[in-house]
Amino acid sequence: MRTLLTQSILIGLLLLQGCAETAEPFAVAPQTRDLLDNDIDGVINARDKCAATTKGAIIDNDGCPSPNVTVKEDFRVIMFGFDRDTLDALQADKWRGIIRRLAQKQSPSLYLVGDTSVEGSEDYNHALAKRRVDYITQLAVEQGFPADAIKEEVYYKQNHIPQAVSGREHRLVAVATWQESGTAMMWNIYTSERSN
Repeated sequence: MRTLLTQSILIGLLLLQGCAETAEPFAVAPQTRDLLDNDIDGVINARDKCAATTKGAIIDNDGCPSPNVTVKEDFRVIMFGFDRDTLDALQADKWRGIIRRLAQKQSPSLYLVGDTSVEGSEDYNHALAKRRVDYITQLAVEQGFPADAIKEEVYYKQNHIPQAVSGREHRLVAVATWQESGTAMMWNIYTSERSN
């Protein structure tokens, strides 16, 4: 029995000796991936497709900022003289400049609500308000404002006119909207303070 055990051990050692190879020394592979994060957005340079991310921007997995499109709105009151449907040269030039700047914004639109004072018949006032709207529309189109982005109305009580404008006078209310693109920013402790 002892002989059998000794023979088994010897055979096992011979088998192990025949299979053993000399190990090659470990070669250090050069670093091929840039593990730095130069724009400090949480995505390493090797994976970052947008290398200059604005600090604090919300980003996707590729390190690119999320777009943020907001719609801005503003209104202006254009004052006409009593029973007038045109503006004097100085006022017309002022409104040309405003409309020209608005036309250069992203996706501009213009909502014109013609109005009059309470004197005169409803039919006469309605026609006068319509002429005022037509005049400003023509002025806007001459400045390069897209005609299909202009909506026209004549004042009635059910029309939506901003609350800050009250009373009926010799005027036209112009409500402008446009889009502004930017970068969506992450919330921080200063965000709510800035909005207040």
